[in-house]
Amino acid sequence: MKTVLCHGVFDVLHIGHIRLLRHASRQGDSLTVSLLADKWVKLYKRFDRPIHSLDERIEQMRAIRYVDDIVVVDGAGHEAVQEMIAMVKPDVYVKGLASKGKFAEEDWVRAQGIEMLFVDMAKVGDAEMSSTRILEALS
Repeated sequence: MKTVLCHGVFDVLHIGHIRLLRHASRQGDSLTVSLLADKWVKLYKRFDRPIHSLDERIEQMRAIRYVDDIVVVDGAGHEAVQEMIAMVKPDVYVKGLASKGKFAEEDWVRAQGIEMLFVDMAKVGDAEMSSTRILEALS
């Protein structure tokens, strides 16, 4: 069985996220989504994030038919993400294209023999789609 892992915050869910998850699910037999715990979202994003609590984000992910399993990363830095990846043991690790070259575990993932796949989830028609842009537009 080929396992796919997709890690992120998935706070302000938008069509780009759905397309990312759909594409990720097609890369294997089972898709696991890992979510960053609230206190780490506040640290890495902004003090007023997440908008949706971890429990709400888990509920949202459970409602998406492409997602088979959910795990939570509740630790600081790339070490916590690496621990989660080692626990899940994915064959494929999927991230949004905007993350390429910007996360510390990228080289480590490849060194483990895990296929890295970056998906351009930001393009929706002619507009760039991101949770941050949505929040800025609502401000």
